[in-house]
Amino acid sequence: MYDNTNRPKRESPIVTETVSDKVYRHLKDAIIRGDLRRGQRIVQEQLTEELQVSRTPIRDALQRLSAEGLVVSKPFHGAVVFELSESELHELYDIRILMENYACEHSLDTMSKDQLHAMEVLNDRILSNRNDVHACMACDSEFHMIACCSNNLHYIKPFLDSVWDKSNPYKALYYTVPRYVEETYKQHKQIIDCFARKDRARLSQSIESHLRDVVHVVSMNPLFHDT
Repeated sequence: MYDNTNRPKRESPIVTETVSDKVYRHLKDAIIRGDLRRGQRIVQEQLTEELQVSRTPIRDALQRLSAEGLVVSKPFHGAVVFELSESELHELYDIRILMENYACEHSLDTMSKDQLHAMEVLNDRILSNRNDVHACMACDSEFHMIACCSNNLHYIKPFLDSVWDKSNPYKALYYTVPRYVEETYKQHKQIIDCFARKDRARLSQSIESHLRDVVHVVSMNPLFHDT
């Protein structure tokens, strides 16, 4: 029998980020943060000067963003950032409720103490950064990622990522009102407690209540109707 105990381990391939990847990440972050407003035209000439790149990686990045629904192509306008809509808000969060309940149910029995602690730390950071929309969103995203993905559900993760990306601009409107941050903090505490107690029924109710509250608050935000 061939003995490969002394065989050198194969090194993992080094993945280098291309210029297209960097442009894609830059634009995606700007859209999710709200630096690029809904319906805003993306001018390729400006991006070539701003990012000091050619048009090819910009076109590649826009194609990827278009496939994800974050950018749409309009006649006589070119690429524009997708616009918010009340119907999409409800649809996205209905999907989030279904998917996150499914994912969290599978995470319930595998959630570790370290992961619960990480969720507590992130929740505390949300509260302490109540006046920083971007910081709140970053911590919120990480919180939900841990809650949903502690069981390594490989197939649902890409779908969750897509829905989270599309719902982030709506979530940004939620975090423009600091007093609602305290509500999120309380709701997240309930979710953490459900994981700690392994309370499956209450966990499902807490997740749905939390996400429904986001929909209600965003739909009442004047900025939502001005987009």
